[in-house]
Amino acid sequence: MAERSFENAVRLNKDDAQNLNNLGFLLYENQDYEKATKYLKRAAKLSPNDARIWNNLGLAQSERGKFDDAYESFAHAQGEYKGHLNVAARLERRGDTKKRSSIWRRQSPCNQTLRTCSLG
Repeated sequence: MAERSFENAVRLNKDDAQNLNNLGFLLYENQDYEKATKYLKRAAKLSPNDARIWNNLGLAQSERGKFDDAYESFAHAQGEYKGHLNVAARLERRGDTKKRSSIWRRQSPCNQTLRTCSLG
């Protein structure tokens, strides 16, 4: 029911970033990640400074296993450091701790030798 309402709103105004974001996030919640990504990309193009849209896009992309794209979306929304944190968290959620550790070591602002971090 909600999906149909959001689809109708998008049909009435194809250039409304918030309608596209709402539909995309609903599709994400319903685990239709490919379709969610499609709508969220359109929303991000229309509203390139809306961090919520970019974060939602990152969530959908990570569920599709598109972690490089997800990083770009998360980083666009919140900066590089939080982009890396979000990707690492999504990988851990999927149980891919090996890849998460690899990405974190490669991209972390932490000095692995001194065990210190710069939180920017």
